[in-house]
Amino acid sequence: MPIRYEVLADALAGALQECLGILAREVDLRELAVFGLYTSGALNYLGPTAETKSRWPSLPFQWSPADWVFHGIAQDAFKEVDALLLEGWRDGYDTFDVDAERLVPLIVSILADVRRRAFTGTDVLVGLFVAGGHRWTDQSVEMINPPEVALRYR
Repeated sequence: MPIRYEVLADALAGALQECLGILAREVDLRELAVFGLYTSGALNYLGPTAETKSRWPSLPFQWSPADWVFHGIAQDAFKEVDALLLEGWRDGYDTFDVDAERLVPLIVSILADVRRRAFTGTDVLVGLFVAGGHRWTDQSVEMINPPEVALRYR
């Protein structure tokens, strides 16, 4: 069965909203340096990730989301997202069938909405962070954030 992108969009928006609520109980959201989603170049999973401003300067690899203090926070909120992405696997899990030209803009649009709702007026950088680095990360950071915030990623 192909991925149901419209259903995935609703599930992802809801998961991110729940994630922000959980995160806000742990830290003042204005104290974040970065917030976003982490994935592979295959886009076969999405997980929340975030780091604080207080830890940011001391990180040896600042752009390594797996090392961020809030990497994977509220992952349970993403169960439906995970299940929907599983629909993209084919041939006994040998092939992941995803329309990246459709999925990446969908993710970026939802993250941009999160940026507007939760981080307007802050310097929190929001993005889609791809393991090993990827042009999607660069594009998402530029498209989601105000220019002065996006510059921090460079």
